[in-house]
Amino acid sequence: MNVPAAQRTRQNPLEATPRPSSSEKAATAPRHEGRTPPTYSASALADRAGNHLVEVLAGRRPLHQIRQWLSRPVASLLATLVRSGSLLHDRTRLSSVHACLTSSTTVEACVVVDEVKRHRALTIRLEQQRMSWCCTLLALV
Repeated sequence: MNVPAAQRTRQNPLEATPRPSSSEKAATAPRHEGRTPPTYSASALADRAGNHLVEVLAGRRPLHQIRQWLSRPVASLLATLVRSGSLLHDRTRLSSVHACLTSSTTVEACVVVDEVKRHRALTIRLEQQRMSWCCTLLALV
């Protein structure tokens, strides 16, 4: 089903569940609670972020789709890696996610990635900034 661009809603790929539209928020929440950021489990956030980052590194997702949820250094690193060619095999998948909520606004995680002939680790740091989560650190081991 094709939806006109003006009617599409953007969803943060780092969120575990879809966000309600602004009209749904206004109808269900009092005005003073509308600015409270949602809470998600550390594992759910790390799983979503890791999956999207792996898709970019494997060449299955364009970087611009997740760029707004990346810090400038992480976006620059990913852009450089993508320009140099796919680092991960296109059949790469997540094997496991190990996440730790280090503070109420910070999640650090290690995502184990299965490639065809080897396993790799992707370490990430997610920080809550304003009303969304942002990937501020990325390392592929």
